[in-house]
Amino acid sequence: LCILATGALGGRFDHEMGNINVICRFPSMPIILLSDDCLIQLLPSTHHHKIHIQSSVEGPHCGLIPIGTAGGRTTTTGLKWNLGEQLHLTLFLLTFNMVV
Repeated sequence: LCILATGALGGRFDHEMGNINVICRFPSMPIILLSDDCLIQLLPSTHHHKIHIQSSVEGPHCGLIPIGTAGGRTTTTGLKWNLGEQLHLTLFLLTFNMVV
């Protein structure tokens, strides 16, 4: 079961943060927040994730933002600026990147 919430982004900031709070409160439930130009999904640090970009409808911009606790060691490939370190809200943010 996956929940797709359309119209959850692009309006009032407090509503967007409330929707992000929901996906953080239910980390075991796959929830996707979707708008015309944005997709937000929680990637729990307890799992290994592989994301395949469908370039005809996604990208090229992307961002990885740790929410709640430290994101653990984050390694990326296929981005303009790949990661190989720990993400943490007060240490390092990758709020802008591009799929290459």
